[in-house]
This record gives sequence, C-alpha cells and structure tokens, in this order.
Amino acid sequence: MKPLGSGDPVVVGSFRILGVLGGGGMGRVYLGESRSGRRVAIKVIRSELAEDSTFRRRFAREIAAIRTVSPLFTASVVEADADADSPWVATTYIEGPTLSELVSTSGKLASGAVLTLAAGLADALASIHRAGLVHRDIKPSNVIINDLGPHVIDFGIALTVDSSNLTTSLLLGTPSYIAPEIIKGADPSPASDVFSLGSTLAFAATGRHLVSEGTVHAQILRMTMARFDLAAVPRELKPLIVRCLSPRPKDRPTADELAQIVMGSGVVPAAPGWFARPDVAPPVSVPPPPITLGGQRAVSRRGVLIGGALVGAAAVGAAVGAAAAVFRPPTTFQAAMRETAATPTSTPPPSPAPVPRRPGSILWQARSGTDTVVGPAGGNRVVVTGKTIVGAHAGEVYAMDPAGTPLWHTPLPTGVVTLRPWGDAVLVTDAATAWLLRLADGTEVFNAKLADLELVKSTAEGQDSPPEIGAIAVGSDWAFVGLGTAVIAIDRTGAQKWRASRGDGPPIGSPLAAHGTWLLTQDPMPAAASTGTPAATKYRLGLRVAGTGMRRWIVDYTPTPFTPPAGGPPGGPQGAPPVGGPGGPPPGGPPGNDEAWQRHEAVFGTTQVVVRDAAEVRAFNLADRGQLWVSTSPMPVAGLEVVGGLVLVAADKILTYSLPNGNPRWQAAFRGARMIGTPDGKAVVVASESTVVAIDTNGSKLWETALPPSVADIAAVDRVMLGNGEVYVILKPRDGGQPLDVDVVALSLT
Repeated sequence: MKPLGSGDPVVVGSFRILGVLGGGGMGRVYLGESRSGRRVAIKVIRSELAEDSTFRRRFAREIAAIRTVSPLFTASVVEADADADSPWVATTYIEGPTLSELVSTSGKLASGAVLTLAAGLADALASIHRAGLVHRDIKPSNVIINDLGPHVIDFGIALTVDSSNLTTSLLLGTPSYIAPEIIKGADPSPASDVFSLGSTLAFAATGRHLVSEGTVHAQILRMTMARFDLAAVPRELKPLIVRCLSPRPKDRPTADELAQIVMGSGVVPAAPGWFARPDVAPPVSVPPPPITLGGQRAVSRRGVLIGGALVGAAAVGAAVGAAAAVFRPPTTFQAAMRETAATPTSTPPPSPAPVPRRPGSILWQARSGTDTVVGPAGGNRVVVTGKTIVGAHAGEVYAMDPAGTPLWHTPLPTGVVTLRPWGDAVLVTDAATAWLLRLADGTEVFNAKLADLELVKSTAEGQDSPPEIGAIAVGSDWAFVGLGTAVIAIDRTGAQKWRASRGDGPPIGSPLAAHGTWLLTQDPMPAAASTGTPAATKYRLGLRVAGTGMRRWIVDYTPTPFTPPAGGPPGGPQGAPPVGGPGGPPPGGPPGNDEAWQRHEAVFGTTQVVVRDAAEVRAFNLADRGQLWVSTSPMPVAGLEVVGGLVLVAADKILTYSLPNGNPRWQAAFRGARMIGTPDGKAVVVASESTVVAIDTNGSKLWETALPPSVADIAAVDRVMLGNGEVYVILKPRDGGQPLDVDVVALSLT
C-alpha cells in the first residue's frame, strides 16, 4: 500500500481512506475503513469518465449485477454511489498477496496447487458469468491468494461505450492475458475470460507470462498468432491449460464446464497453506473441443463434456462422414496441443472406417489455418501438392498431411508471403525475397533477395524507388519474376539464369504464363485518347524462350473494357454456343462480385496460347503471333482452361470453344466455377458453388459430387488443384466472411 498523495481523497462516502492500493485505466483503488473498523477496497472512477451520462448508467447497472455474484471467490460489493461527482464502488477487502506477488516472492506453484487455483477461479468466473457479467481483466494481479482459496478482484466495470477494450487491457497489464479475438477487435465475452484464466494458470505453473520479450506490438502479434511457449507447463496440467488457450473462442470450455472438469480430476480443496503445497496434480482428463461444421456444432458441447471424460469421438466421426481434419498454424501452442493429444487419459475410441475410394468420393477435409487462402500478386496462402498441404500465416510456412498431422513449419523473417508449388518444393515470396522450401521437410533450398540484386541495376538506370517482386510465373525448370524494371529467370538453386530489362528494346512486361519452352509476358500501354473519349488501355504481349530469355515476338492489342453490374448480371449470355452435354439452361449470373472477373491470365496449348483479359478471350499462334480468334462474353468470366484441343471459359456456365478456330462446342450449367484439366488431357474438373464434377472433352459427365453441406452455403471456390490422383478444392469465405472451419476438400480423381 502507498501513502495518499495531495490529489487523493481522505474520505469516500462513509469510509475513511487509509492509503492507495493501486490504479489503472478506470481510476484509483484505495484502502478504506468503515466507522466500525471494517476494511474495504474502494475504486474511484476518473472524473473524465464520470462526465459521460451513458457511462454512469452502465456503471450503475453493472454494480447491481455484481451484487448477485457469489462472494465465495470474489470481492462482494459493500456500498457504491454511481451519482457521486466521482462514482465509486466499495468491495470487501481481502487480505493476502496477489498471485503475481506470490509467484514473484515464492516462485511458481506446484501442479497440485495450480489445480486448486483452477477450481477456485473457475467457480468465481462461473458465478460472474451467471450474473450476466464479463470480468474483462482476469490476470495474476487481480487474483488474491489466502488460506480460503483464490479470490477474483477488480471487475472490469466502467468501460465507456466507445472506449477500446484493447487499450484498456494494455494499460492495465501485459498482452499475455488478452484473448486473441479481443486484440482483433471483438467484444469481451465469457470465452475471453476463460482464455485469461488459462494464461493465469500458465503463469502460476511456470512463473512466466505467455509472452514477455520484445515490444508490446511484437507481444500482441505473438498472441494473435498463438505463438506462446507452453513447454514448461507440467504435463499433468497441459491438457487443461491448452483447452483454455484455444485460439478459437468456441473451442474453449465454459467456466461451468471447466469447474466440472477440475472437480472430476480429484482436486484437493483449499486449506491453510494450500498454495505452498508441493504435491503433484493428478492427470486432468480434458475432452477435445467439439467438431464444427461450417460454423455450426456437429454435436453439442454438453454431449461431449460428460463428467470430464473423453467420450463421443467415434459418434462425431460417423456424423462427419469423412475424416474432417482441422489444423491451425504450427506454433508452440500447437506443439503443446499435439503433446496433449499424444498422451491419452482414457481408452481411445475405435478408428473410423476408411472412406471408400471411387471417382469423385470425398477423401478428407481440412482447415488450413491461414487467415485467408488468397494471397497478393497472383500468389496463394494455401497450396496442395501430392499428399501435402502447405499454408502460410504471418510469415510462417507450415505443412500437414491429409489426416491433419503437422509435418513441418519454417518461420521466415517477414510478414505476408505467398506460395506457389514448384515440383517437389514450394516457392515462397514476399515483396523482396524468394525462398524455395522442400515439400518433404520444409528445409530451405535457397534464399534469394531478388529486389536487392535488382536495386543496384535499377538505381543505375535512374529508378528512384526500390523494386518489389510483382507477378511471378513458374515453369518446369525456371521461375520468372517481375521486378518492375526487369524480368529475371531463376533456377532451382536460386541462381539467375537471365535478365531482361526495360532498356532492352520494347517494355519487357510482367510474367503472365510459363511452361517448359515459353514465357509469355504482358505489359499495359496507355493509348492516347480521342477528344471527349476516355483513353483505352492497350496491352503488349511478349513471347520469350524460357531457357534463354530471347524474344520470339511481341504483339499489341486493345481488349474491350468490361464492367459487370453489381451483384452479377441476371440471365444467361446472348448468342451462346448450342447447349450439349451436361447441364441445361444457365441458372443466372454469378452472385456477388468476384476478383477473378477482372483477372488477366494465359494458358498454353501445343501450338497456341490463349489469353484472357476480364471477359475477353483471344487465341494466338505461337509460331507467328497471329491472332486466331477472339470472343467476348457479356457475362463475368471467372476462369480459363485449355484441355485436349478445347478452350473452356467459366462464366455463368462453362462455355467451350475449339482451340484452333474458336468454334463453339458445348456448354454446361456450372456458374462461377474454377477448373483444371486432368494430366492426360482427356477431361476437366470443375468446382462450382456446391458441386465438383469431371467432364470429358466431348461434354459427357464422368462423375459429380456435392460439396459437404457444412461449406456449400458459406464458402466460395478459390482454386482447384490436382496431385497424386486426387482433386483438391481450395475454398474461401463467401463475400469476405469469417475464416472457414474447412477450406480444403480432397476428392478422388480416379
């Protein structure tokens, strides 16, 4: 306790003020004494907050609610005045050190004492939540320890309507006790209190905060990524603490459920000196979080949490149908999560029956763990190749197998990165650097600071700003990187194969498409406008030999501008090719807006290359740059593919044209689709709003499979990939919604 200062009151209400206990973002806390000598803790709110009438009303409501909280493990309200010039609330004064002080002076608690602490805090939180309150500030300095058990103090009341919960929490303490969703802007909730409780238990068990090194900003970033160290948490407590610290709020137990779990483990009740006991806690049996489908619980949490036992997993597996592997970015938290899973506390359930493999059957589903599957500059945050799913999250690249088992993770000294598969490796890039990581183990093949190399050349050419990595095209042997001033080709060791700059003849352009023989580049060339007419945009295509960079030809053209109506135009295209094969009349235009509608892309055929600019498709002869044909769709186009002498265009339906002459062939009613040709060139796999279908080059349907109901209504298809006889459908939230519980679905191709 500190002595009173010149600005501190000497009397609050009927209480005499003895000293200062502490303070925070809401005001100061004093030690008060009643007329009969009873001691109380009095929080006096700052005057600037008191000027807000909305604040006063909320303050009064929350004091009334706090009066309903059980006083067994909390400081009960003795008296309060929400109408005073400086509103205040007096609660019972509890003698004893805070948990923070106790650990600082005596060291970490034994695991048996931590379990007793968990029981008391869970009971306290359950009582708070039943009163309709959220504490908002559970942390070691707000837990007082005495012989009767732990006591929760300093409710997070008196938040103004427009105040920042994050700012308030940071003023009061370390980011280690702030739930990730609060940092991201969500409102405090009972689940965020449980997260704070879990981090408090981790502190008691280890004597360390979850994060402590670096700036506050760095600590906040680590908390949002769940990159905190739980290695020192005793094994017997780890399942309990890991569940409380789950990054997703719905994966955490409620306070009531937590109390049931702890009490079911045989916890020793609080008794004099309980916090100094050296005993080891019994292993705590903690159920896994309930499996969710598309944001909805597949089973109720109550159905899984029965007496703290690990039950019901087999029934959940049967309800899901296929193996639903949910995976998040590998971190030290995830390592602890895997460790708890590897230490069963009860008889494991029988393994689900294997999924029968037939063309189109769903083999597995997974959550990649990235914040978004779509990356900048044409790259991606999730790629699937062979039997490996590779994801990127905040500078960390990681891999898992189809069952959801983590394989490896590689931290990179950067922020947002994008991924592109390249043979038996994955090419990772940010704005300046390229890495090649092996798919087998994540080891680094090369690390090339491409922008730094180009900076020397571009400065000599009068370029003021440093170049950044732009468009990238990956061929079989080389990757082609656009750097603004030049395009460079690198091989699988990261060595530069060749460089072509803007000073070398006509503008080099940006890489658009590549394969083993050719590189196609594209460069916008603003054209002069006629009087009263906006300038059109010309494009220059350049064809180069992939291995040497030698220019084969260039051609200029002006695509027709296309602006789709908001929400997607109704009806089907006029003058569409005759209907044949699968499907029927188109169901209408694609819903919403799709970034693919304005995309530039190109696909190589044997002797032709097909280029799409938004809704316009044209074919060129590779030998002499001659334009073979052009077709403009009145509907938004989402994708382009060349398969077996056909050009397939995905608009409100799949339209097909003969590659040599552009004659229409057949169409199929799958709107907003993504496509990929099979390796044998005899079929195309199409993933649309709710189905995945394989169609041969004659327009005959080979198989069709509905996407799982859990994702069909909330997900949109981003990409389709192939590998190892399987189809991988990469999903993204529809209309920019929350990350999906499942964003990769694998099907059998054969």
